[in-house]
Amino acid sequence: MFPFCLTITLEYLTNGDLRKEVQKMLNKGESINSVGRLIFFGKHGRLNESALENQLERASCLNILLASLIIWNSRYLEKVYEVVKNEEWFEEIEFQKVSPLGTQHVNFLGKYIFEDIEIETGDGLRELIFKV
Repeated sequence: MFPFCLTITLEYLTNGDLRKEVQKMLNKGESINSVGRLIFFGKHGRLNESALENQLERASCLNILLASLIIWNSRYLEKVYEVVKNEEWFEEIEFQKVSPLGTQHVNFLGKYIFEDIEIETGDGLRELIFKV
């Protein structure tokens, strides 16, 4: 066990590309955790449940909310891509760096209004509004 750990550690310390790749993965994980903290703001992010089952239930709910946000954002990023991919200014490489973890459009606090409106686009998504 020890020689294997030492080999991995030495590889990490001597390989700059590996360190960059590991850092990218750590940044992605921290981004997910950051959004999770935004969603789980009640009780300052503490699970005050005494039973393990209840704690797991709350953690599972948080995972469902995170997955919902990522799916929602991914669907709209796909729609944005279809609209702008042929534009002169569009750069595919830069677009690939866009994360589906954006939260600027999410109302974490305040009043929620649920309207029963029918979306009339073919893809079932709202029309895009581009702000300059």
